Amino acid sequence: MWDLLSHAINAEIASVKESRSARTKHVTVVVLNVGSDEGVKAGMELYVHAPSSIFEFARITSVSNSSSEAEIIQDDEIEPKATRPAGGWKLSTRLLQD
Repeated sequence: MWDLLSHAINAEIASVKESRSARTKHVTVVVLNVGSDEGVKAGMELYVHAPSSIFEFARITSVSNSSSEAEIIQDDEIEPKATRPAGGWKLSTRLLQD
């Protein structure tokens, strides 16, 4: 795994690459504006904090120097009308913002 970070990594969804349904789940692949230069590693989880009404996380699947790709998986059985991920959403490695 990786060492715990001494600082939060804050990111923003730069674009939505792919969105698909898989059984009872909805999978959205997003591109984030942070990469390995900021300490991002595959497998990390970042939590959505804006919009504040969204309770989702993104799992990093691939990383380049200045960007990364992540999957956001939403359960359509629990919340069938969930707001789908969009550009501009803000995420952080910290669950709660200071």
